[in-house]
Amino acid sequence: MSDSSEDVAYHLSEQHRKAALENRERLVPIVDTILLRGRLRIALCGHRDDGELHFNSAIVGMEGNFISVLAFRVQSRDVALSDHFSKASKKATHISKRIQNDLIDLCGNEILEQIVKEILTCNCFAILVDETSDTSHAEQLCICISCVTSNAVIKERFLGFANLDDLSASSIAHGIQTRLTSLGISIKSRVGQGYDGASVMSGKSNGDQAIIKEKAPAAAYVHRARLCLNLT
Repeated sequence: MSDSSEDVAYHLSEQHRKAALENRERLVPIVDTILLRGRLRIALCGHRDDGELHFNSAIVGMEGNFISVLAFRVQSRDVALSDHFSKASKKATHISKRIQNDLIDLCGNEILEQIVKEILTCNCFAILVDETSDTSHAEQLCICISCVTSNAVIKERFLGFANLDDLSASSIAHGIQTRLTSLGISIKSRVGQGYDGASVMSGKSNGDQAIIKEKAPAAAYVHRARLCLNLT
């Protein structure tokens, strides 16, 4: 109280800032490990994921790929990671399956943001759509974009899945428009539609392509011949 140069609010704010920086530094090696697994296309859990992270014991293969790499980093003298696991409580290690999924979602959002930026730099694009179902048999729409970059390179980019109430043409068209709008992509920029030959998709009067054309008259429909190869 005798030191009037800095008030209590400043010290509280400074302490909070330091704690935030420390927490971010602790997350860096964990996020790096998830990114490494993604780049190498190695599942985080692997065949089994029944073990826990142990600092001084050998990796026995029961920990799963993600935990095993973290344990290897600790044993290889990763000071920041070792300090985090030695001081954090069991409920704040940031390596649970839920946290893994949250970090994967964040990585996916960042990748999708970069893909959208790339699409928006193109003058035109075509949308490639097909219906599929997940393991619970819920109907969903797989949406991809084909675009030509400024240096004349054709690229196909996956934009994610859209949930469907039913398999009607109006539901499919609504799913496409909702997904593109949520990503900030204008449907009027599109000059192509690529679907299979099913009438609900390709129907000239009541198909999905006809509904889309009402919003984007220049969106020519072309049968997606490569779909046969993709399905195979």
